[in-house]
Amino acid sequence: MRSTISVIIMVGIALSVQLACAGPISKRATGPRVVGYYTDWSNVDPSTLPWSDYTHIQYFSAVTQPDYSLQYPETSNLDSLISNAHANGVTVSLTIGGWGQCDYCSSACNPTNRATFVNNIVAAVNKHGFDGVDIDWEYPDTSASGPSMQSSPEDTANLLATFQAIRSQLPNAILSAAVATQPFNDASGNPSTDVSGFSNTLDFISIMNYDTFGTSFIGPNSPLDNHCNLGYYPGASASAQGSVAAWTGANFPASKIVLGIPGYGYSYTAYSTSQYGSASSYASPYSKVNCPGVTKLKTGIHGPIKCGTNSTSRRRSRLAKRNGTGQIAFVDMVNNGYLQLNQTSQLYIAGPGWTRYWDSCGTAPYIFDGTSTLIAYDDTDSVWAKANWASQNVGGIMFWEMSQDDLGNGNFPLINSMNWALGRK
Repeated sequence: MRSTISVIIMVGIALSVQLACAGPISKRATGPRVVGYYTDWSNVDPSTLPWSDYTHIQYFSAVTQPDYSLQYPETSNLDSLISNAHANGVTVSLTIGGWGQCDYCSSACNPTNRATFVNNIVAAVNKHGFDGVDIDWEYPDTSASGPSMQSSPEDTANLLATFQAIRSQLPNAILSAAVATQPFNDASGNPSTDVSGFSNTLDFISIMNYDTFGTSFIGPNSPLDNHCNLGYYPGASASAQGSVAAWTGANFPASKIVLGIPGYGYSYTAYSTSQYGSASSYASPYSKVNCPGVTKLKTGIHGPIKCGTNSTSRRRSRLAKRNGTGQIAFVDMVNNGYLQLNQTSQLYIAGPGWTRYWDSCGTAPYIFDGTSTLIAYDDTDSVWAKANWASQNVGGIMFWEMSQDDLGNGNFPLINSMNWALGRK
């Protein structure tokens, strides 16, 4: 009897070791997907991430080179991310591209160079034990993905053929794409009316329902809807509900759509809340920090913030590269005192000197300092609303990006709120 027990214990230990050291894990198929982007400039320790709040991580990002190889940081942080994810039953994909980082995607995906590109992707996946590939081209057949972007009328067809080639070499990989709020352009330059080829090949798409107005117009960064039918919205797809309708209308199933939700907002120069919903000039979100005459100065967890600049870290400068100097992360709004946690309600309210308002048409908050700065952003209320809608209408949610929610000591309030809305807590 004792020897039988010993054998059982030894088998159990061996199985535990095998699971802990396992490579890529099988696709997670139950419940809503909760996808998070972990950036290569992030300083978040992977061991501190709230792993139970995610089902899938996208490691951002590999940049395609002129010879169609991939360049990305191959660091101990990457190895730690993958090992911690797998130990918690979470899958990890390598993201290729990003806004301003897909200059060679068009030529890489064309028939001449596709095999070389795909072989380099497969090699990277196998080298690190990634579970899948995420291509963040965003806007094929247009230069909207960056100022030096190549483009061709055949981009969308070539992107599909590239995914199909990856699928043939990695049949069990998780394949996904980060996409705009309307379907990829077809050869005529208009949104495709049938993207069923992509739905047959991909496991999911992440709709980037953010940067709706960017820096040129004061409005919600990530509206849930436009149920007031406001004429200043940039098109019918410029909201969570509108973008999902656009993609499902082009034959992409809702079950394979995850809704992108941001952890940042935009800061604007504004002298009255009446300017919300109008053209803007945008300001550095840190112009009020460490400047003469400003009291109650605070320093973010990523180091001191200097007057008139938003480049206090590589993370900050990369954020500016992607979306302009008017962008501000939720974590910095809290650390700089623009928002504060109400200990009674456990909701984030306006900090001293700021007033919080609610855009009931777009289902989003904004704050105003009463003099010259208005910030449109997302908080635990608005992300809950979007995740709750997603739980009933699509296959899950995507969060861009994880460090923007890191308040330290394991406190990630935005993704926590989204998981409550999804019924995962």
